[in-house]
Amino acid sequence: MIISALKRTWHLQFAAYMVLVAIAYHFGIIQIQAPFYKMSTFAVGLVSTAHFVGFLASCLFLVRFVHIIGPIRMYSAMAAVYAVITIAFSFATNVPSWIALNIIGGFCAGGIFIVIESWLNELSNNNNRGQVIALYVVVLTAGKIMGNYTLNFFDDNDVRQFSLAALFILMTILPMLTMNITVKNSENPQKMPLSRLFATSPAAVVIMFLCQIGAGIVNGLGITFAKLLGFSTLDSANLMSVIFIATIIMQYPIGKLSDMTDRRMVMIGVAVMLLLGSVGVSYFAPETPLFWISLFFMGGTVFSLYPLCLAHMNDFLTDNKRVAASGQMLLLASAGSMMGPITASTVMNYIGYTGFSLTIAVQTMIIIIYLLYRMQRRKGLARDEQHQRHAFALSPLVIPFSKRAKKEENNNE
Repeated sequence: MIISALKRTWHLQFAAYMVLVAIAYHFGIIQIQAPFYKMSTFAVGLVSTAHFVGFLASCLFLVRFVHIIGPIRMYSAMAAVYAVITIAFSFATNVPSWIALNIIGGFCAGGIFIVIESWLNELSNNNNRGQVIALYVVVLTAGKIMGNYTLNFFDDNDVRQFSLAALFILMTILPMLTMNITVKNSENPQKMPLSRLFATSPAAVVIMFLCQIGAGIVNGLGITFAKLLGFSTLDSANLMSVIFIATIIMQYPIGKLSDMTDRRMVMIGVAVMLLLGSVGVSYFAPETPLFWISLFFMGGTVFSLYPLCLAHMNDFLTDNKRVAASGQMLLLASAGSMMGPITASTVMNYIGYTGFSLTIAVQTMIIIIYLLYRMQRRKGLARDEQHQRHAFALSPLVIPFSKRAKKEENNNE
């Protein structure tokens, strides 16, 4: 079954892998080269935050254009612009320029994933969707790992790194141009404003925002944290790999457990492990085994709260509301990711590298307190009332394409 899913979606899986290699590589280049241009940790946080600002903007504004110009042309345009923007980093070596460029890059990345994840939804069904999405998450995480190891291809201050990141993005365009998908007609999903979403499940909404603060910190400042510890570029890549490998290992057991009991109890357990792991990363010396054990648990849990929140929200929704709800949850996740790098970099400017994991620890304490409060306010659902957990994806964009877009693209074949 997994081979069949891969054959059917390899174009999309390859594109997702290479784009994540490029994004992780690009984030790493920024963090490694920033000291050569006298940029502070706070400045790196601003630049990293800019990417999530652009991603959030794309979620708000790009969907309507996908319906107009079609997914293939949208993907090609966003990938091309993103590649140009990445190369432009080698010519602009000041903080304001990098912030502006990263906003545009994040905007393009959002457009790319709108197309990829929408097509993944079209190519999957209720019998294989869990496998397709699980494979997708593994591919995304593998891309992050490879992106960090790619930092070792050149010297830290070599501007050719930006060109290589752009090349990775451009490599995805040709396979995507070969895609030929007949999009099923679907009814417009029911609208789901944020206020109604909060009334439906306050825990899912609040925790979604809070948990993505930690995810944004890891993605945006992980290499900076490693460098402040005195790690080499290779050791920095090893540190990030431990985090992402732990994510792959712990995703399925956590998700399986959440199908068997109150998801909020599972979220509390995950948050407690995240709290202990982040405190351990701050407390133990990097050369001790306890540091790496703590890092493993921090990495395995910091990205696991996102799918749990999405699954918890879906438990209270009917099918015609889930698409709109997923879009709103993505906006919350993007907003949280924006807050993470800027918050942690401010703390790190004052107290040093320990601010990285201590910021995650404080955010996790708030999550635990709020979940305990919500469990006093509402009883959990019975096991047979919970929906099957398919929400493994790191960014749940599901956009049905219009007849007009499909017709235009078919005419161009």
